[in-house]
Amino acid sequence: MPKGRFIYDQRPAKLQELERLIKLNELYRPLMQELFQNHFSHHHKTTFDIIDIGAGTGHCTIDLKKIFPNAEVTYFDLSPTLMEYAKNIAEKEKSELTYILGDFAKFEFAKKYDFIFSRFALKHIYNPETAIKKMVDLLKPNGTILIMDKDVSANIWYPVFPLYKTKYMQALNEYNAKPERGGNSFVGRRIKYMLAKYGISNISTTLNAIDLTSEQNTEHQKLYTEVYFNLLPELVAEGLISQHEAEHDLKRLTDFFNAGGNLSVIFDFITKGSKI
Repeated sequence: MPKGRFIYDQRPAKLQELERLIKLNELYRPLMQELFQNHFSHHHKTTFDIIDIGAGTGHCTIDLKKIFPNAEVTYFDLSPTLMEYAKNIAEKEKSELTYILGDFAKFEFAKKYDFIFSRFALKHIYNPETAIKKMVDLLKPNGTILIMDKDVSANIWYPVFPLYKTKYMQALNEYNAKPERGGNSFVGRRIKYMLAKYGISNISTTLNAIDLTSEQNTEHQKLYTEVYFNLLPELVAEGLISQHEAEHDLKRLTDFFNAGGNLSVIFDFITKGSKI
C-alpha cells in the first residue's frame, strides 16, 4: 500500500520543511499545552499509556510527557530523520519516551492505549478513514482520542484565494491526484463523522481560527506561505511546472498578504471523544 503524500524523508526541501515544522510547533505550543491540561488532567492512573501518531519533531510528545510524567508516552512516526531529531530534543529536555518507527497502516502494535493523539497527520496518510478505524481499535475502553487536523475547503479567502486557477495550483492538484499519493486535504470536517462511525462517543469538535492577515499572526502567515514554496521542487521535478512559472504564481500569494484589506482565515478542527 502507498504511504501517502508529502512523506518527509522523500521531500527535496526537507531541511526547509524541518525548519518550518520547528517554528510551527513553537507557535502552537501554548494551545497544545492548554488542550492536554484541560482535557486529560483527570488521569491519575499508575499505568497510563499515551501514543502520539505522526509525531514528527516530537514537540507534542515531549509536552505530553511533561504534563503526564507518570505515563508511558510513545512517539510514532514514519520518518527516521524526524525521529532522530525528536530523540535529540527529548534527551536535552530529559524526557523519557518510547519510540516506534513505522508505517501506521502496516504496523502491528503490541498494546492498546489510554490516550491517542494525532495532529496534522491524517491529511497526509494514504487512507485517513482506515487510519481512524485503526486508532479506535488501539484505544482502551474508557480511553480518549484527540485529533487535530486541517480542512482547506473550510478556509475563508476574500476577494479570492490568490493561487486560484494558477498554473501552480493546477500542477499541485495534478500531483495530488496521482493514485499512489492518497491523503485528504479536506479531512478536518470529516473526523467527527468517522470517529462516530467506528464507535467513539461523547464527541466534540472545536475550531481554532487563525487570521493570516492580522498583524498578530505574521509568523503564521510566513509559515503558511512556506508550505507552497517547499512543495515547489517536487512539482518542478515532476515536470508539472517550471521554476519561473511557479515563482511567478507564488508571488501572488505574498502580494495578497501585503495588499491590505484582504481577508484570510484558516481553521484547525480539534475533535475529541471517548471509547465506552
